[in-house]
Amino acid sequence: MLEAVRTVTQKTPERVPDLLTPEGVQAFLENPSPEARAEAAAVIAREYAQGGFSDSEMELATTILETLAVEGEDPVREALSEHLKDCGTLPVSLVRQLARDSVEAVAVPILRCATALDDDDLIEIAGAGQVAQLIAIAKRDALTPEVAEALLESRNEKVVGALLANKGADIPEPLLNRIIDEFGTFTSFHALLVDRPFLPLTVIARILLLIPEDMKERLLERHELNAKFAQLLTRVGQENSISRDASKAPKAVEAPKLVLVLCQKDGLTPVLVLRALLTGDLDFFESAMAVRTQMTVEPAKTLIYSSSPKGFKGLYTRSNLPTELMRAFRIALDYIMEIGRDNAAFWRAEDTREIVKRLGNEFDEVCPAELRRLIGRLQRRLTSQNDKDKRGSVELAFSKAGNKNRGVPQKGPLRPAG
Repeated sequence: MLEAVRTVTQKTPERVPDLLTPEGVQAFLENPSPEARAEAAAVIAREYAQGGFSDSEMELATTILETLAVEGEDPVREALSEHLKDCGTLPVSLVRQLARDSVEAVAVPILRCATALDDDDLIEIAGAGQVAQLIAIAKRDALTPEVAEALLESRNEKVVGALLANKGADIPEPLLNRIIDEFGTFTSFHALLVDRPFLPLTVIARILLLIPEDMKERLLERHELNAKFAQLLTRVGQENSISRDASKAPKAVEAPKLVLVLCQKDGLTPVLVLRALLTGDLDFFESAMAVRTQMTVEPAKTLIYSSSPKGFKGLYTRSNLPTELMRAFRIALDYIMEIGRDNAAFWRAEDTREIVKRLGNEFDEVCPAELRRLIGRLQRRLTSQNDKDKRGSVELAFSKAGNKNRGVPQKGPLRPAG
């Protein structure tokens, strides 16, 4: 098996470098027990992951691991996967080899944990993988909307349930509506929907028609909505689903219709409009600005995203929104224009984090009370996500120290071309 690299292991190694000897590999090759070879492979993998080899030993160990990942028996490959799943220095080619393994026990640990896999890798595997592999992907610490969409294509209840339960998965409004379309009548999905960190108001209106009364209280508390506002949302959802088939989920609610009802009932508050903008609920925000200025949506959008500073300023003045909040709206819009309105259709939690960070740098000493409360609520939801790499990055800099970067352009998250 390892003729090209006479450097592996002996049956019961006392010292890890002894594994990288010609005698060691001979013992490995002659050992008839796959379990014993798996144990030896685990020793190499564990030491590799801990950085215990010298540079020359690391090169040899890498070649050994790559060969075992292709030619090793199932127990050997399983041992490699388990001990290398969190290794950040593993060659990408080796990570991909293990992730694409047809044996579930080999692929799952890598798919669940390995950070070397990019979106293209995960989407490709999601398109061809078995349920166990897809569930492993769905449970990763962080998932982009593109990967979430690939998982949703499976239309598998367990896969989509795992995706929805993952607070580190960015699931934008279009995908949430698709989940409700296909799984909204499944009672096991109701709590998963309610407990999402962010829900657009149009989605909340649909969920209110699906869930029992006791769960409605939980929904309102989690998303900080009062009972009166919930009644308005429910009314919109009911009007949108008249004579609907009870076996099917309620129809998606269009943002303009929801905005119009809220405006008629004095529910279209400044904080609600700003909340929509900060959380990427752009259809709602654009409709809100149009209704508040008594315009149709398209002309309002032209002014919102105008390259001239006077465009949005004039629209904002006409909307009668509070003057002290205009700067917050402007900061959020500047970010959206940086990433592009089309890209903003697939909003990420990272986008809200970046806007919150910029607001903190801007309003370091004097911050309108309602803005401070809104940002505090967003912070709590952001930090509730299971995204370990990003956790803690949303702390606002309401101090002089946090004002160092004021006025310095900050780079937004990378976006796919086109």
